[in-house]
Order: sequence, then structure tokens, then C-alpha cells
Amino acid sequence: MTANDWTYLVYIALCIAATVWIGRTLRLRGRAFLAFHYDGEGNLADPMSDLLAVGFYTLHVGVAMVLLRFGSSAANLTQSIEVLSTKTGVILLILAASHFA
Repeated sequence: MTANDWTYLVYIALCIAATVWIGRTLRLRGRAFLAFHYDGEGNLADPMSDLLAVGFYTLHVGVAMVLLRFGSSAANLTQSIEVLSTKTGVILLILAASHFA
């Protein structure tokens, strides 16, 4: 396997791990907000939270996979680290921007 192949594999693993970690955190912490704002008893909070989580995962993993194609390729370890940090940084910025929006 080439350095570029390893870069893609690490990128995919990092993006999915970050998306799942942030999605789970938002789902767990956001339940109280949903219960308070939509129904005081929490009957709709769990289904609404599940639906939002599915949309969150689908959107962000999809964006990560689309961005996989863009950018430069890596021929050595230094370039791999540069490409990986740039692509992962873009995904983290997209995750943060969508959360705050």
C-alpha cells in the first residue's frame, strides 16, 4: 500500500470516529433540551433525538466521503500528515459550523 492509501484509511477512520463521538454527545446532551422545548414529559424527545442523530451522521459521513476525492495526494509520510491534517481539519470545521448553525 502506498502512503496515499494509508492517508485515506486514516482519514476515513478519523472522520467517522469524530462524527460518532460528536453525534453521540449531542444526542445525549440534547435530549433534555428537546424534552423541555417540545413536551414536558419527554415522550417526543427520544424519537426526535434519534431522527436528528441519523441526519447528523448521514450528512457528515457523506461530506467526509465526498471530500475524500478533493485535495492533493501523498507520496511520503510528510505529505501524508499534511493532507490528513488538512482534510481532517476541514471536517472538524464543518462539524463545528453545522452544530452552531
